[in-house]
Amino acid sequence: MSNLNLELRIEKMNWSSNYSKREITLSQKYKFENIRLTESIIDDLHTLILQIKEDLMTLKVSIVGENYYIYITLIFDDNDPTNKIDRTLNRVKEACESYFKNLQELGLKTTSNNFDLLNEIMNENGFVFKAHQIEEWGVAEEIKQLLATQNQDFKVIQHYQSRFDGGLSGGAEDFLFFIGSSVLSGVTWDVLKGILASKFEDERTNIKSTPINNEKFKKLRREVAERTREDYRELVLTDFYQNENELICEFKIYEPTMKTIMILCDLEYQIKELKYERK
Repeated sequence: MSNLNLELRIEKMNWSSNYSKREITLSQKYKFENIRLTESIIDDLHTLILQIKEDLMTLKVSIVGENYYIYITLIFDDNDPTNKIDRTLNRVKEACESYFKNLQELGLKTTSNNFDLLNEIMNENGFVFKAHQIEEWGVAEEIKQLLATQNQDFKVIQHYQSRFDGGLSGGAEDFLFFIGSSVLSGVTWDVLKGILASKFEDERTNIKSTPINNEKFKKLRREVAERTREDYRELVLTDFYQNENELICEFKIYEPTMKTIMILCDLEYQIKELKYERK
């Protein structure tokens, strides 16, 4: 069973100003615990809303363990009459509420503590992999199937998808996962790296891997929490990679509002720069 956090937003665009003028407002929040939720169910929800809105909307989904964070934005022209916006918005709300009623709630408890999940995933030294795909999605499922054929154990840290429906529809996907050193021998690593590179390195998809020291990373995460005065249990790792002699790390906090923390470290995980954004 899963936990769902969904935000429904309204965005008004001034098309005559090269999209420079925009106004985004939060219209509705939904939160459900212990419900039946899958990626195919989210696909069906996206289709349902698009049938109402018909055009110009975005859907962003972050999956962390059994926690789903969904952000749907309905885009309107700044000159659209208020009654048109309200009518569409009310229809979307009614559709969402009706749809959620069909998701069976059970008396089972799911894991909602993101720190416990991350701590369980990264319990040893290993490698963090980040796959990024633009203009489309599906790379996460391809990687899962590929690793399964290689009998390679892995743990998903976060899965993110974004979709835009408009004149030029498209999307993107990020897939962050961890493989521990204990299950990745030198020979296996060479083979796996070659397979991943040959299959996913193209103009739309790339994948990179970065070794990570578990103990140093734990200390880094706690220091980040202390500096930002956030609960370290809510820091979700969304990116981690090495650029020459530096490590770049990104955390997100999803509740009650989204926040992003960007970290620049040296190779000993000592913080050089920290950027904290509230949205």
